[in-house]
Amino acid sequence: MLADDDADAALVLKDRLESFGYEVTAVSNGHEAIEEFIRARYAATVMDVNMPEVDGLEALRLIKRIQPSMPVIMITSVEEHVAASRAAGARACLLKPVDAERLKATVELCLLEQP
Repeated sequence: MLADDDADAALVLKDRLESFGYEVTAVSNGHEAIEEFIRARYAATVMDVNMPEVDGLEALRLIKRIQPSMPVIMITSVEEHVAASRAAGARACLLKPVDAERLKATVELCLLEQP
């Protein structure tokens, strides 16, 4: 699952992830991410920190309460959000603009580390 409120950024990330062979469901805010997570199970989640309605950190906390082992990769343009993302349970946090190869490597590593 991919959650990002910036439609252009979401499209780029979705295209990149699909080019790596992943099936991607995209949502545009933290509330939708939580609803989608409850509705269906995903191998991993890539989520922006800054989103409307429910921000990515709050969505991350709720997702981790439901499924603690879910690998969640946060993306942000604010360096200070990296530590907050890790503290909230993110497996990784990438700074924007997200490098395609780093995204691929991070997703692959997170999936390998799943219990």
